[in-house]
Amino acid sequence: MTATVDLTIPQGTSWAIGFPLLDEDSNPIIDTTGWSARAQVRPTRTHSSVLFEWSSEGDKPGRIVFENGVVNLYVRPEHSSAWVWTRGVWDLEITDADGDVFRPVGGHVWVDQEVTR
Repeated sequence: MTATVDLTIPQGTSWAIGFPLLDEDSNPIIDTTGWSARAQVRPTRTHSSVLFEWSSEGDKPGRIVFENGVVNLYVRPEHSSAWVWTRGVWDLEITDADGDVFRPVGGHVWVDQEVTR
């Protein structure tokens, strides 16, 4: 079941959020060797345009890091400063070492627009 977490990202700042990785017994999953993750923001769930993207692999502007039973998403200030969009929807997909894909969290995204540039 996907948990709903709405994000408010302050534009032009260093921003991060972490989500605990838990097994079926609610114990932290510490060994994430061979795991990958990606997340996207789109205007709507069915829209083809991607507004922002995170990945644990490759060269996406947003970075995902697995650390001590937590999956962390990061946004750099230079990326969010360039955003012209102010809202969207997002979700996070994680692929484990066996190739199983799960979507633990998703929701809406709002950009708290910066004034000082």
